[in-house]
Amino acid sequence: MLKVDNHIQIYGWMTSGFGLHGKELIVFAIIYGFCQDGASRPIAPSYFQEWVSVKKRELLYIVSGLRDKGLVNVDIHPGRTTSYSVNLISILSAIRKAVEAEGDDGRQDTLPNYTGKRTLNEEIRDRIAEMRKRREEASMTPEELRRHQQIRDVIMNSDWTVH
Repeated sequence: MLKVDNHIQIYGWMTSGFGLHGKELIVFAIIYGFCQDGASRPIAPSYFQEWVSVKKRELLYIVSGLRDKGLVNVDIHPGRTTSYSVNLISILSAIRKAVEAEGDDGRQDTLPNYTGKRTLNEEIRDRIAEMRKRREEASMTPEELRRHQQIRDVIMNSDWTVH
């Protein structure tokens, strides 16, 4: 039985980047919630079944579909709970696709390799902010962009120590 404080988060990039909906979206969100740091985690089938009200056969079909799409990795060990992990490259690609659909400038260097030093959610937020900033800068006139860069350079090169 689900506890009162059990929760999942569904991000826009899960639907706009991957095209996930319904039960498939919920199952992916559960796996992402446990594995967003890139580690592999065991998740009991009963936990999925409580969220999406499916029989084991349908759950296997959903998980197989996510695996076939390259979104999750499934580690089966006889006698133990199946472990799952998310494909970080696919996630970052989905975010790029979702932000580009919003009108990003399509630059290929907007998503650096995931370093694993921070949570994936922090990495995602920063990459989305960076893409939006680049899109905003692309819409500026050359004079606005030059002024924006001058202000940024002054701030970045200032000595912020208190004397």
